[in-house]
Amino acid sequence: MKLIISDVDGTLLKPGEVTLNTAILTVIHELTKRGILFAAASGRCYSDLLSIFQKVKQDIIFIANDGAAVFYKENPLCCFPIDHRIGFSFMKDIYQYTEAEVVLYGKEKTYILPKEKEFERLLAEWGGKSVQVVTCMDRVQEDYLKIACYHKTDVKKQLENYLPYWRKQFHIPYCSKNWIEFTSCGVNKATAAEKLLELFQISKEELLVFGDNENDRELLSMAEFAYAMKGAKAEIKQLCAYETENVAETIKSLCLKPK
Repeated sequence: MKLIISDVDGTLLKPGEVTLNTAILTVIHELTKRGILFAAASGRCYSDLLSIFQKVKQDIIFIANDGAAVFYKENPLCCFPIDHRIGFSFMKDIYQYTEAEVVLYGKEKTYILPKEKEFERLLAEWGGKSVQVVTCMDRVQEDYLKIACYHKTDVKKQLENYLPYWRKQFHIPYCSKNWIEFTSCGVNKATAAEKLLELFQISKEELLVFGDNENDRELLSMAEFAYAMKGAKAEIKQLCAYETENVAETIKSLCLKPK
């Protein structure tokens, strides 16, 4: 293997965990010594990932915002932003005509224009200093990497009159009762993975991937060597030939055997 890509939440981090196990950090160091690339792929923004992987940030590739941006050694490798005009029109519709809250993800910050103080507190607890309150999303100078809509009871019901039109303009990597997230049309973690294979001249047969959730679907589907986490849903497991409980141990077994 020449490239390993792993989801973060639910894969490297178990539910409730906020720091990485030392075992995966040790594995990443060893992979680096052997010239094997490791990429962390997440729906989180780049600044969040830097915080989580602080101890190995110079050694790994970051696939942020569900594939919308890729960074290596603090430099951007590629970016697949949402068209500014389309993104702003969408956010304006959702903000003006529904009760849903809107979140805009850039490279450096996460931007909100909160309707309720409760939502501002929720995002502040979750995103800390990376969350910035703005008066108009059109004034954000960063690329629109991802947009999310939130409602405390039922976000799909809030957006039901708008999704039939707007979903044609976007890809939806994640959807739950409270959240729906949008990237540019055709952009997902596999988009970023394909670009990495091209940039580093690596074949799909030299790629190993791990994931557990809906936003890993395209990534797991593209790789010959794809591992689903044991706790993943059945439909995600069906995409993979393999299953694991422990990413670090699986990587050690496959890639770090004594020479």
